[in-house]
Amino acid sequence: MGHKSSFRLVVKGYEDTRLLFTENTTLKLGQNTVSTLVWTHRAIYRPNQTVKIQVQSVYVDGTPYRGKLDIVAQDPTGNVIQQWRSLDSLQGMGMAELTLPHNPPCGIWAIQATPSLLPLNAITFHFWSVFHLKGSKSNNLKTVADAEEKYSITFSTHPHLLKPSLTFSTQVKISRVDEVSMSVADGESGVRVSVTQLRARRMELEDSGPKGRGDSGVKESGAVVQMAMQTISRTLPEDGKIPIQFHVQEEADTIVIQVTFMSAEQILVLHRTSASPSGPYMQIYPPSQFAQIGDPLQLNIESVHSTKEFHYVVMSRGQVVAAGKETSSSVLLTPTQSWASGACVTAFYQLPSGEIFTDTVNLPRLREQVCNLAVLTDASFQNSGQTGALKYVVGIAVPESHGAENTSSMKTDFSDPWIWMKTDMSDISATSLLLETAAAFSLGKTKSSVRLGDQDSAHVSRLKRMADDKPLTWSVRLPPSLIKGEEFILEVTVLNHLKHDTEVTVAVDKNQMFEFVSGDVSTPNKQILGLKALGQAGALFPIRPLVLGEVPFSIHVMSSDMQNYTAAKLIVLPEGHQQTFSQSLFLDIPPLKSNLSKEVRFTLPGGVVPGTPRAHVAVTGDILALSIAGLDSLVQMPVGCGEQNMVHFAPSVYVLRYLSQASHTNNEIAQKALAYMKEGYNRELLYLRNDGSFSGFGQSDASGSTWLTAFVLRCFLQARAFMEIDQSMLSKAFTWLADQQTPKGSFTEPGRVLHTQLQGGLDGPVSLTAYVLVTLLEDKTQTGFYPGNVSKAQEFLEAQLANGISSNYSLSLVAYALTLANSPKAEGAINQLMRRADIRDGVVFWTSGDADLTDSWQPSSACIEMAAYVLLTLFKQGSIVESIELMKWLSRQRGPLGGFGSTQDTIIALEALSFYAVFSGSDAINLNIKVTSKISPKEMSFKINSTNYLNRHQQEIPLDTSVYLDILLEGRGFALFQMNIFYNLESLALSQTARHASSHEAFGLRVEVSDDEAGMGRILLAICTKLLDSQSVEQTGMAMLDVQILSGFMLRQSSFETNDLVKKVELLPGRIVLYLDSLGKTEKCVNFPLVREFKVAHVQPALIQVFDYYEPRRRAERLYHSKVMQDLTVCTFCGANCNHCWGKTGTTSDTPTIHSTKNTIYGLGCLLLFVHYMIMK
Repeated sequence: MGHKSSFRLVVKGYEDTRLLFTENTTLKLGQNTVSTLVWTHRAIYRPNQTVKIQVQSVYVDGTPYRGKLDIVAQDPTGNVIQQWRSLDSLQGMGMAELTLPHNPPCGIWAIQATPSLLPLNAITFHFWSVFHLKGSKSNNLKTVADAEEKYSITFSTHPHLLKPSLTFSTQVKISRVDEVSMSVADGESGVRVSVTQLRARRMELEDSGPKGRGDSGVKESGAVVQMAMQTISRTLPEDGKIPIQFHVQEEADTIVIQVTFMSAEQILVLHRTSASPSGPYMQIYPPSQFAQIGDPLQLNIESVHSTKEFHYVVMSRGQVVAAGKETSSSVLLTPTQSWASGACVTAFYQLPSGEIFTDTVNLPRLREQVCNLAVLTDASFQNSGQTGALKYVVGIAVPESHGAENTSSMKTDFSDPWIWMKTDMSDISATSLLLETAAAFSLGKTKSSVRLGDQDSAHVSRLKRMADDKPLTWSVRLPPSLIKGEEFILEVTVLNHLKHDTEVTVAVDKNQMFEFVSGDVSTPNKQILGLKALGQAGALFPIRPLVLGEVPFSIHVMSSDMQNYTAAKLIVLPEGHQQTFSQSLFLDIPPLKSNLSKEVRFTLPGGVVPGTPRAHVAVTGDILALSIAGLDSLVQMPVGCGEQNMVHFAPSVYVLRYLSQASHTNNEIAQKALAYMKEGYNRELLYLRNDGSFSGFGQSDASGSTWLTAFVLRCFLQARAFMEIDQSMLSKAFTWLADQQTPKGSFTEPGRVLHTQLQGGLDGPVSLTAYVLVTLLEDKTQTGFYPGNVSKAQEFLEAQLANGISSNYSLSLVAYALTLANSPKAEGAINQLMRRADIRDGVVFWTSGDADLTDSWQPSSACIEMAAYVLLTLFKQGSIVESIELMKWLSRQRGPLGGFGSTQDTIIALEALSFYAVFSGSDAINLNIKVTSKISPKEMSFKINSTNYLNRHQQEIPLDTSVYLDILLEGRGFALFQMNIFYNLESLALSQTARHASSHEAFGLRVEVSDDEAGMGRILLAICTKLLDSQSVEQTGMAMLDVQILSGFMLRQSSFETNDLVKKVELLPGRIVLYLDSLGKTEKCVNFPLVREFKVAHVQPALIQVFDYYEPRRRAERLYHSKVMQDLTVCTFCGANCNHCWGKTGTTSDTPTIHSTKNTIYGLGCLLLFVHYMIMK
């Protein structure tokens, strides 16, 4: 066979020796044709999980493809999330990983893989027609799908053979081939269904199955008798599914079902099987509902012949799992765990003549519930009978539990049911793989030997079955975190898988980090449980943590059959709320001097929680290094909307640009920055709308945002030098943005302006237009497509500048935009801004309504942004020397994480600093820095030179009630020094601080707590807030309501739905964060229904904060507590006199666990198993 061979296929049909028909066609077979399979280790994923992708490519002869692979991952909207170009393959196999974002779009994600040298399975049309957009000449390249019809018609759930005298049932699904949902207009067209029943005297019948248009599958070679024809018309339902049911006549040999919808048509042809001597048939009808474990399932059976009884057999995984006899026309089955992977039901009966009639129906894999390792309710263990919820085993379909979701702290993670590994066997003939399974379920090992045979094919020569049957399994339940002073119940639940009663000892190792609330019990760390056969029991241990930080627990489970242990941990947090203080110094030795000395002072306030103060100093020799070290979390704020997500993306772009321009080679930093960029890019596509715009919450918003679209576009354009950005997405966004321009040249905002300063009052259109113009000028290639938009925007800003711009913020944006546009008016704008500046210690800076804000060591976010825009303007104008002092001031305003107050000021400030960092002269740095403290004789020394200046050098410093540091700098160059202090204020001190600061608070904040004194399991938290009348702004941009949850509680599921006020609800560990569209001077209220998840006593107060996201100093804080839960003792959860926690015998339950029935009957399928079953009878 050559490289490409042609074959002629000839088919001839005979009756005896007489030729009835002949057909022929030409087949072309290419030897280099490659088949590619793609699979992942799961079918359904959750946010933040990693999708493990495996690709296998082989030639038609089965040999592996030895080239490179291209893999593309797309989200449900078709956006390219990640690409792997020219990926190396091993024996035709390639592997890749895709980490899903925190809040990915739900739906079907697509993964496409192709050998690099082969074309994609798509048709590309080149449209070279010339057309004009916005006055600019363009060419367009468009990729489209190859489809003859707009609609697709498919048949499902029908028998594959015709059974005369019985009822035939099937279902037709009509959908659009482009996967777009059916519209109301689509549904207005009717569906035509034609059913024809035929009796053939002599005919040749093709194979059964769906046929294309005009091909019925019946080749006439004699008379065909049409027995019946039925035509029905239906209106297309919303889901596109149409049931079809009719009676098959006794003499029918063939049925033809023709379904027509608009221009689409599909035909199903079925033929009868060979006739039986007595003629009757039987049929099992598929169930109408999904099968679930424990729920009765009815199967209806129809037969032409009347029979008194029939038998049935249920088989799954090659085993008979149920069997029985029925005398009615239906059978009622109750699925068990052993059916979970799918089952088939075979029914049969026997006539007196000895003839047997049978039918089989397949039950799909049982519907699964997403669950964790174990789920228990708060039902008391002392009650007899069933307590808690049924044991949930990962990967098994079980009934839903309405209890709280389990968060058992187990040592081993059971979230991934598959072992995903790769072994290279190119140079060896055999290898062995040793796999170990999860400890708490089954501590077993499996060993398999895989050997390579001829033609690189593989087979398994030996496989040991995993010993996965353990007599006992258990789970540990405790809260993930507590506040010091609280007490809790550590719950251990043990399940007995044996068919006899057993006794189990549960022991918790003693530790100096916690104590048992034991009363007079001599061995409070040990309990003995009596477990009934296939039952469960629970042990309760009251515990009081003694230290802050991570507290480990070792739990032993011992019986006569086994002994093992597991580990758990708990984070103990200090009371109160953490406060931070940061002070930065820009240290540079003056000319003609060889050293420099500085002092740093700080005194802790009153009411600090003992054990919480800690401090450290950090030193670096680079302007950006303090931020580079914290690229993953530059700000300690929620980042769950379209703009805030960019704090993970834009700073990494500036770092890579700086490293490139300064010719620095630091692969570790570059790889880290590029990884953050890719992650941020993938997440940002979640906020892309169908019209090409971006908005704070994507498709859920009423419209796209001009401001956010401009911001995202600008960042994406800057990133194109370092990663692949979808050009079609950029073009579509630019087109949408250009459409928002008015004839006067200004840009309008159809959506919400999240940024308070950009709302700008009367100057709002000015600042927004300047912001968009900066984006249009970012890339000269794109600017060339929109010259008219650029010139009109520039003219508008110049006219507004001449009329006067009152806002310092708007003026700083205009100065920068006009500078980028090379406007002659730009110099006048910056001069005007300089005249408005405040001067302190020789440094110019600008304020914007700071009197309304709470006190802070850090300037307002607006102040940071204005300084950054001025720095960018001066840099573009070439006034670098004049801006050095402002650059030093800005670099000193960073917080302990490396960012500034919020996301927007952090991004703009780091962009400005990145330009100046190029001129830092790192090659000449050679510094010795000595830091001494008055409360410690130990001296800290740092050496900064050209090899380590990008590193963050950090050391802890001693801390009493005050900090006194002396700094001595010697050598050549400059350094950035930062002192960071963290401490917690006691609840009483925090309340007093809040009352003292109430005159500077921006919001009114009321909190009401309604306790459930009887059940102690529910709390209703009502929070009302508004912008105070004293504030200079009428409403905020995006506002955040950050609620710390009381220990042991959680937000009741499905308690919140997004609306015009609440745009998003984010559940973080120990917190609930509400993204509010904005807050004005009318009070808004939100209710938080909380339910108890863990047994915690002496519950401490928690903090509620409300703040303007883009101006965090516009804020208010309140503490709240539950009097019932605060006064509660841990014995309340243990019954009278704490007997159920300190008693000798633990609580028990007869709740059975579900086990697979074990049989020795194996087979190749349902039919063979059925025959074997009959023989065994």
